Amino acid sequence: MASNDVREIIEDFTNITRMDPNLDDTNESQGDYYEVVEFIRISAVLIHQEFGKPLQDDAEPKKTLH
Repeated sequence: MASNDVREIIEDFTNITRMDPNLDDTNESQGDYYEVVEFIRISAVLIHQEFGKPLQDDAEPKKTLH
């Protein structure tokens, strides 16, 4: 089950897909674009932290077969 934060992020992703892809070539539009890109990058990390497989803990002793 996803947390409320992840649900909100997924809703935001849905809204981003509905954005007009034709941006004006202005500094403001470019700034907005990079802000959306950064939001997606950070959000992907947060989602991975919630749902990603945990890394194998190196502290666990390794079993030998011989």
